[in-house]
Amino acid sequence: MATFKKGILGGFKGKVGTVIGTTWKGRDVMRSVATHVHNPQTEAQIAQRERFALIGRFVSACLSAVQAGYANSAGNISEMNVAVRDNLSNGCIQGTVGSFSLDYSKVSLSHGHHVNPTGMGAAMSGDGSNTINVSWTDNSSSDQSIASNDVVMICVFNPTMMASTYNNGAYTRRDQTGTISYPATWSGHTVEVFIITRSADGLLIAPTAYVGSVTLN
Repeated sequence: MATFKKGILGGFKGKVGTVIGTTWKGRDVMRSVATHVHNPQTEAQIAQRERFALIGRFVSACLSAVQAGYANSAGNISEMNVAVRDNLSNGCIQGTVGSFSLDYSKVSLSHGHHVNPTGMGAAMSGDGSNTINVSWTDNSSSDQSIASNDVVMICVFNPTMMASTYNNGAYTRRDQTGTISYPATWSGHTVEVFIITRSADGLLIAPTAYVGSVTLN
């Protein structure tokens, strides 16, 4: 906004070209015409917003696992931001506008080149407690880069509640089995189970291993 003194035409009110004349506190002023902001709701724009929102909710719900899984990859930006970027480009989003969903076998909670265990599986504990049994095979003898004391971390994601439970470092590759508890309010829901493996010193991290779905009692 600019003030001006009487020119050849004096003060004015209203729009002239790209400026608007008016008075403010007894002074003649001019301001530029506000630029019209275009926000067309094209299908491509809507799709991108929906995809971003879906990934944002998923990564936020699994943030503890993401922070551990991306600990060596974030650099100067947050682990969450790197995970969002990876999941927007790794093909885990399926469907169309208005009905996007996640292919959990492709989602990423970690980044690295270490080796996960083999023979992974998950099932209800069967003892009446709110726990899931997760199993795997110790494959440390198959490669010199794999150690039996590598840490196996378990993450369980509940799509219905948009929440997760996470077990950080309670088990090693040699244990070949572990349990993880879930809230009683999750009973009856189907959850998605993931494993993230890292070396004991934390320098090596494996890509996310999808174990499978479990329907809770």
